[in-house]
Amino acid sequence: MTIEFYLNDEEKYLDIPPQTSLLDILSDHFQQKYIRRGCERGHCGACTVLVDDHPTPSCLLPAFNLPGRHVETLSGLIEREEFTHIETAFLRAGFYPCKYCAPTKIILTESILRRDESQPDEKTILHYVGENWCGCTSQGSFVKAVQIADSLRRKRRAMNANRR
Repeated sequence: MTIEFYLNDEEKYLDIPPQTSLLDILSDHFQQKYIRRGCERGHCGACTVLVDDHPTPSCLLPAFNLPGRHVETLSGLIEREEFTHIETAFLRAGFYPCKYCAPTKIILTESILRRDESQPDEKTILHYVGENWCGCTSQGSFVKAVQIADSLRRKRRAMNANRR
C-alpha cells in the first residue's frame, strides 16, 4: 500500500504493508530518535506523537489510517520557535522529567497549548496525562509547567499582534 502523509510538515510517501504501525514507520523508515518503544498497547505513552494535533500512541495507529494525516514528533517540535516556551516553563516550574517520559510530556504540553483556548486548569491538564504518568516528577509541577508555557505563549502572541 502506498501512503501519503505529512511528517513534521513535510509530505512523505511510503510503500508499506497496511497493518504496519506508525511507531514502526517512524522508527524504521524515518529514524525519529525521540520515539520510544514501550508497552506497544497504547498505555505507557512512550511512543506518543501528535496526529492532527491530538496526542496519539503511535504503536496503535496502522498505516492504512495515515493517508492525509499530519504527524508531529518531538524532532519536529523542537525545531519550532514555540518549543522554547515549553522548555522555559519546565525549568521555571522545576519540572525535570526523566529521559524516558520527557518526550511524552513535551508532546502532551504542546497538545494542551494548541487545543485549550482559555488558560488550562489542573483538571484539564491531568485529563490529557491520563494514566501516562512516570514517578520521576510530580503532577503538580507538570500542571505548573503547562500553565507557565501557556502564559509565555499568550504573551508572545499578544506582542506579535501589537506589532502588526
